[in-house]
Amino acid sequence: FAPAGVVASMDALTVGAFLRLLSHAWKQEPPCSLPADDALLAVIARTPARSDWDRVKPVILLAFTPDQLPGGTRLVNAVARGIYDQLAAE
Repeated sequence: FAPAGVVASMDALTVGAFLRLLSHAWKQEPPCSLPADDALLAVIARTPARSDWDRVKPVILLAFTPDQLPGGTRLVNAVARGIYDQLAAE
C-alpha cells in the first residue's frame, strides 16, 4: 500500500497512523481517499500531539497522491483503490 521500502522504514507510531488512515480511507467516498486537511488527518491517525503528526506526515503521504475531485482535493492511495476496484468487480 506504499512505494517499496516506505512501510519498512516506518517506526511503530507511523505504522499505526498509516494503518488507521488506510482503514478510514477504504470506507470513504470516493473509496480509498482522505480529505487533504492536516487537522482532520491528525485526528483520524490518532497522533496524540500535533508534533507527532508533523513527524509522521512526510512518510505517510508518500503513499497518497493528491487528486482534485469535485468538492476539493482528496488524497488517494492508488494501491488500495486498485484492490477495491478489483474486489468490487468480482
